[in-house]
Amino acid sequence: MSHLPDHQRRKLPQFDIDKYESLYKHFHSNPELSGQEAATAARVAQYLRRSSSSAYIIREKIGGHGIAAILSNGPGPTVLLRADMDGLPVLEQTSLPYGITQPVMHACGHDIHIVSLLAAADHLFSARDSWSGTLVLVFQPAEESGKGTVALGHGVVFSAGDSFKITFFGRGGHGSAPQDSIDPVVMAASVVLRLQTIVSREIHPKDEVAVVTVGSIKGGETENVIPAHATMLVNIRTLDEKTRDKVLASMERIVKAEAHASGALKEPTIEQISGFPITRNDTECTERLMKTFKNSFAEDFDPNYRGNMASEDFSILATAVGKPSVYWVIGGVDPDVWDDHVKNGTYIPGNHSPFFAPVPKPTLIVGPQALCAAALEFLDGSDHHDS
Repeated sequence: MSHLPDHQRRKLPQFDIDKYESLYKHFHSNPELSGQEAATAARVAQYLRRSSSSAYIIREKIGGHGIAAILSNGPGPTVLLRADMDGLPVLEQTSLPYGITQPVMHACGHDIHIVSLLAAADHLFSARDSWSGTLVLVFQPAEESGKGTVALGHGVVFSAGDSFKITFFGRGGHGSAPQDSIDPVVMAASVVLRLQTIVSREIHPKDEVAVVTVGSIKGGETENVIPAHATMLVNIRTLDEKTRDKVLASMERIVKAEAHASGALKEPTIEQISGFPITRNDTECTERLMKTFKNSFAEDFDPNYRGNMASEDFSILATAVGKPSVYWVIGGVDPDVWDDHVKNGTYIPGNHSPFFAPVPKPTLIVGPQALCAAALEFLDGSDHHDS
């Protein structure tokens, strides 16, 4: 593997911010929920066909509304770059002139991701004489069903995330005769408290990390009737497979034991709603990109990103075919605004907030620059093996 000396490094491409900002505002103003990204996917495919990147072979309707664009450019490795496309069921409150009043919002930056990948597609096509290999661009649907800078870290980047719907079955009755009922609401309430002891009493405080959240409890329709069943929604996040298995087993044990202790006539059901694997960066690829990003972004690159307890399905793309992958993050806050918030200790709206509003500049410059720098690190003609 060869690494070009600094004076021979490719300079970061410059992008027409006006062109891509207009495209970004279009996607921000027209978000679509997971599995409903038909118009978004159509606009992406249209752009790829009309732009200078028309040489891409485009495959549509993958896994619903997914798109893959393939550019074969001689022998060499295969590099896949990915952007997610779906919005969230959030009512936007940013007051942006291009905001939306419907209860659907790009509150996780997927509009930025889409445009960043389209911009990278343009540049990598125009620069095809400088690299060799195969480039695959994936525009992914339904990802939500995990300061203008780039951050990268080793090892685990995002936690595993498992969500469950738990249903408790009791015996309904009138509130005046509780002795004739088996109350599933009390069952659920007891489980809420007991689940909190998994982290505080079963997880090693030094070597293991886990978060258990009960985000919803529903049971009954009125105040004087004991319902026949109650449901709760639980989310569990962990950073390694052993802890994940341990916490999931503890949750199941507690749920079933509480139902049994309450005299439930039917065992509760535990339905997994979603499951996100741990996102773990490949060591060798991460080391290469550490050098590339440091060389490309200098002081605007943070090599000490520690990851967080958010969850992502990105790693499935690589683990499904036994290939390495790397996930990095970019900032989306104006540097001066960031500094003011840090100085004053005030809150900066983050992902999934109705106030989430990344600034187009420099985000729409740094985003595609990072994608291009990463792709060209591996498509530099020196690594003629599969990646």
